[in-house]
Amino acid sequence: MRREWRLLVDAPGTGPWNMSVDEALLQSLRQGLAPITLRFYRWQPATVSLGYFQAADDVNLEAVRQLGLGLVRRPTGGRAILHDDELTYSIVLPATAIPGGQSLGRSYRRISAALLAGLVQLGLRARMGHEKAERDNLPTACFALSTRADLTAAGHKIIGSAQVRRDGFILQHGSIPLTLDQGKHAAVFATGREAEKLQAKAAGLADVLGRRPTWEELVEAFTAGFAEVFLAELSPGALTDEEWEMATSIEREKYGRKEFTLHRPDQPTANTQ
Repeated sequence: MRREWRLLVDAPGTGPWNMSVDEALLQSLRQGLAPITLRFYRWQPATVSLGYFQAADDVNLEAVRQLGLGLVRRPTGGRAILHDDELTYSIVLPATAIPGGQSLGRSYRRISAALLAGLVQLGLRARMGHEKAERDNLPTACFALSTRADLTAAGHKIIGSAQVRRDGFILQHGSIPLTLDQGKHAAVFATGREAEKLQAKAAGLADVLGRRPTWEELVEAFTAGFAEVFLAELSPGALTDEEWEMATSIEREKYGRKEFTLHRPDQPTANTQ
């Protein structure tokens, strides 16, 4: 029996709005107001997102300003990402929707399997990353390290993901860059050794594929991947009025506030990786 899911394909939004919608979707699912939801979106303007517990001064804030980039703090952990020429996915679902889903590793592997199936639809075979994240020696930029939560192809990291859990419900979202502007990355994140790591390890999907897929093709491919792996029937939908109100409130009180973005939260409130 196929599960009924909702599919959202959103217009480009600001960093605070995108993060607020993702959190509103998680709240809506927890409250029983909406089904499992798979969402695809983009960013306008291009935005640097910080991991939930990451210090803002890990990135070059002056370069962020000079380049006209947005800055936001994610609800999920991990390291900073420059969201520029990319498609972003997010999914909210109960841990029980995944066999063994109480395990962080198993939930990552299941969602990664859906992303891998989407890449196959695009004509690309990839695999999960294998590097161990040493917490005391983490790079500033997410795409400078390929952990088991990430996907690689031709030796390059091409999808980076992060997850948060609340009361047995999962929000996972991830970056699928089509191209990577190495100059912007070097300016924002690092110089020297880490910039070299980014150049060596990270690549855009279009670079690895040898062609640039359309946004519609990307959404179709990854939607098919999730449908295949989760045996889901995805129906196009939209935010409910309640979700719009939630997202608007969350943006005003949290992600849209400079204080929240710039000051690292002191205590963990969620299980993140």
